[in-house]
Amino acid sequence: MTGPILGDMSQYLFLRRQTSVTRSEVTTLSNDLASGTASDLARHLAGQTGIVAAIQTSLSRLSAFDQTIARATSRADAMQAALDKVDTAARSAANDLLQAAGAGGAALDTATAIGRAAFDDAVNALNTRIGDRSLFAGTATDRDALLAPEALLAAARLAIAPATAPADIAAALDRWLADPAGFTATAFLGSSDTTAIAVAEDIAVTLPVTAADPDLRGTFKGLILAALLSDSSFAGDRAARAELATLAGSALIQSGDDRTAAAARLGVAQERIATAEARNSAEATALGIARSDLVAIDGYETASRLAEAQTRLETIYTLTARLSDLSLANYLR
Repeated sequence: MTGPILGDMSQYLFLRRQTSVTRSEVTTLSNDLASGTASDLARHLAGQTGIVAAIQTSLSRLSAFDQTIARATSRADAMQAALDKVDTAARSAANDLLQAAGAGGAALDTATAIGRAAFDDAVNALNTRIGDRSLFAGTATDRDALLAPEALLAAARLAIAPATAPADIAAALDRWLADPAGFTATAFLGSSDTTAIAVAEDIAVTLPVTAADPDLRGTFKGLILAALLSDSSFAGDRAARAELATLAGSALIQSGDDRTAAAARLGVAQERIATAEARNSAEATALGIARSDLVAIDGYETASRLAEAQTRLETIYTLTARLSDLSLANYLR
């Protein structure tokens, strides 16, 4: 008779339970030794896990800020690049227009084409999007900041009518660009409001430039004047075209400081974003070190416990094997 009696069954169940517990302990200690961190934090920290949870919450918050910073940085960089395109187009056109105004003839025709291209390039740059979000439309990111170039020029023509003399056209443009019911209401499609972006616990950054920014008015004046050079009303009037080219070039030169000011204000926002990123990174590093110190194991102690658990498991296996060989027939041999 080899079936276990009640006492034998109790021993069998006890050894099986100890085998399972010890095998689990060996696995846990092996993993801890390999990773260098405790998998059972409650046991490792004697139940004081609140501080680790608090650190993890802070790290998750900083990770969210990192994502916001990445989007804000991408947006600000794209805005700065667009402003640079506007400035490059304006400065290049200004030089050509002023030189052509004195030379006349074919040079003026060439400058007329360059002026219109600069106007188109500037408007398109200010209508730049990242994904489906408009850059220079303020909080109205779902739409273009400005009318398309031809539509904007048509709105300007309507605003300056019935002026025909270059000086009168320039004065009319000044009024239209400054009037809240003029350019901002009819050619600017966005919102003058901007959104504060939280990039750190106590830092919120606004990207302060829109296509309706006062610092861009002089640039629009010069570019619109340059684009009007191609109008048929000036086709046979070389003197008027030369005067208009001079006014356009001068406006673009004079507005250079304003364009620089707009780019500088955006640069200040970029600097604040970079400062927040550096601060968040330092905080995340410090928190990561603190968390590592809390969850780190004593390698020597863990190795000793692992060796002891392995020895215990081997002993249990030996006892189980010997018990399984016990029988009345073997005893009577």
